[in-house]
Amino acid sequence: MSKRPIILLNSNYVPGKWPMYEVPATYYQAILEFGGLPVITPSIGNNEDILKLAELADGFCFTGADDYPPDFYGLKENNTMDIMQRERAISDLNLAK
Repeated sequence: MSKRPIILLNSNYVPGKWPMYEVPATYYQAILEFGGLPVITPSIGNNEDILKLAELADGFCFTGADDYPPDFYGLKENNTMDIMQRERAISDLNLAK
């Protein structure tokens, strides 16, 4: 039996009474359909944990979301932007590295 590739998915953090991490089901299902094993990566947590998960992964799938905070790349926020949570942006960038 061949090993299924482990594919990490970045996630959104949803605060509330029961906080959760979320990933659009279509991303998760597509990875399953093509033989991968999707693993949801928390968007809030310490960088060490994210790096440990990255070491285990065979690949990554970055899901779409709002805009990265513009100060990350030297710009200022304007009214046309929907800014993602800062924690998710940091997690995404750490995972990409």
